[in-house]
Amino acid sequence: IVDANLTTLITAIVLYAIGTDQIRGFAVTLILGILFSMFTAIYVSRTIFDVAERFRCLKLGMSDAVNAIRGKLTRDGNVDFMGLGKFTLGASAILILVGIFSLTQRGRDILDIDFAGGSSVQFRLDRAMTTDEIREIVQPEMLKPFGEILVDGGKISEDALSEAMNLAKSQGIDLEKALVDQGIVSEADLQEAKSAADELPCTVNGVSMEGADEGTIYKVDSSFRRVDDLKAAIVRAFNGSTDVKLVTYEILVEGVGEPWIEKSPAEESQSSLSPSYNGVYLVSAVSQDESGDDTTLDSQDQTEEPAAETGVEQTAGEESSENSIDVATPVEADAVEISSDIVSKFEIQLGIAGQPTAGEENQQGAAISEGTLKDTLVLAGREAGIPLTSRVITVSPVPVSDGEQAQFSEWNTGSQLRFMRWSIELPLDGTDSLSVLNSMQTRMSQDPVWVSSSAVGSRVAGDMIGRAFGALFASILCIIGYIWFRFQRVIYGFAAVAALIHDVLITLGAIAVSAALADYLGFLLIDPFKISLTVVAAILTIIGYSLNDTIVVFDRIRETKGKATKLTGEMINSSINMTLSRTLLTSLTTLIVVVLLYCFGGEGIHAFAFALVVGVLVGTYSSIFIASPILLWLIRREDKATA
Repeated sequence: IVDANLTTLITAIVLYAIGTDQIRGFAVTLILGILFSMFTAIYVSRTIFDVAERFRCLKLGMSDAVNAIRGKLTRDGNVDFMGLGKFTLGASAILILVGIFSLTQRGRDILDIDFAGGSSVQFRLDRAMTTDEIREIVQPEMLKPFGEILVDGGKISEDALSEAMNLAKSQGIDLEKALVDQGIVSEADLQEAKSAADELPCTVNGVSMEGADEGTIYKVDSSFRRVDDLKAAIVRAFNGSTDVKLVTYEILVEGVGEPWIEKSPAEESQSSLSPSYNGVYLVSAVSQDESGDDTTLDSQDQTEEPAAETGVEQTAGEESSENSIDVATPVEADAVEISSDIVSKFEIQLGIAGQPTAGEENQQGAAISEGTLKDTLVLAGREAGIPLTSRVITVSPVPVSDGEQAQFSEWNTGSQLRFMRWSIELPLDGTDSLSVLNSMQTRMSQDPVWVSSSAVGSRVAGDMIGRAFGALFASILCIIGYIWFRFQRVIYGFAAVAALIHDVLITLGAIAVSAALADYLGFLLIDPFKISLTVVAAILTIIGYSLNDTIVVFDRIRETKGKATKLTGEMINSSINMTLSRTLLTSLTTLIVVVLLYCFGGEGIHAFAFALVVGVLVGTYSSIFIASPILLWLIRREDKATA
């Protein structure tokens, strides 16, 4: 028990030492689970048996279906596993070769943005669509941006491109115009870059979200370097579609009244967190093809990205689940001081059109953070000709549900927590406040509802690959060292590692083959899976699990050998047969759990669960048919060398 759990503990510790924050969270859970499992197996189970024996209710009989089936299939009740060794090794070799071929065929497309770099966005639609339909809509627009082509061709620098993008956003002009007007690139170079755009690979997957209809939220991964470029491509794609539209916001204004008050300097020095207000502004989302009147303007839900996506890349795992306004970073140095004697106070509430305004479960994707709200107000003021800075804007959340109430106690200024209702104070009179709000409505109506988005640069992706390989290599070295120490022979460690490499290669091969099987085996929930950080975590978990069974078999082999001078095939057969019932029983119970995780765990861990399902099956197979034949071959080879 200790040996099997310690090897799994080694991989969990390596996960924690080398993994990202998300992987570390998983590693901590795994470490605690292993420690509690050992305590339960060694102490709690023994205590329960002692109590049962004392009250004379202990029965050790059990239904042993494995041994019963084995007895019917064989004459003496023992399976000749060593006799099947050549066949199983050959079958494994074929599976590994097929997997390697599939890996080479998919190329870098098999890598998720964690490792390949690129951008990922999630968006919401006004009606349900299939994955194939969405892929058909967006694929024609997945072309390499001309900005990236100019950078790759040495025509402009990354910094110059970022400055031009910020200028285009702030002035509301096209990037092409900003590049040419500023003399950053010539018209001829621009047209050449646009004509040389290559098609970029992309992956489309459906995402399930509580409160949203199935088939209305999708995630697109592509190798766009900037999230803005991917968003623009998706907007162009759906603008050309007549069947479905991206969900957008609509701001409804009610009870405006006279939304301004005067404050004394003493009152102004205090931060106002009062929920009272003079005007109420209700926000809800509608599809792009719906338009509002003079007091109702469309806007589109967007992802929360601090720094407003001005070239700052989010690292893998930092994908935000909230909406943010796709805005350029406000330039506060140009703003002028505003009198603090006049302050307008009001509230805004964000929601999804057609859903009740109360209840967080019906308003998924409607909440925003303080930073997003302030940035939007500053830019809206600039467009309305009213200078504002984030320093003079006071906002505070007003919880509208139990979930928001729970996180309200954790909120403070600068927090990225999202809320649907906000109390806002502007140092403006009623007329100017309405101008800013109308400008904000107009600006928000230009961007879709981005449920989440993230970008991973090539340098970050390369670092992730290095850490993943480092985790695998460190795990293998630690495992060889421990098994060498425990069994006093390094050959046992090499045999165990050979089985682990077998498990990893077949699991990776299954992920590679999933792209070809997804269209035919969709009823089995197979998707075109990619290798991500969560899949690496699954592979390290598989390593620990597979070792568990392998060490149990090896320990029985050592006991069976005893003081005999040589290890024989008969000894290994006997050892495997004695542990077969235990091996299959533990594998079956584990498989039940991971299959449930695969079926009902959701989109976020679907690839992780798939890797675990394959890994549990392959790990059990390798403990019986791969590790032991390799151990016998290595020992015989060593005996011949020393003879």
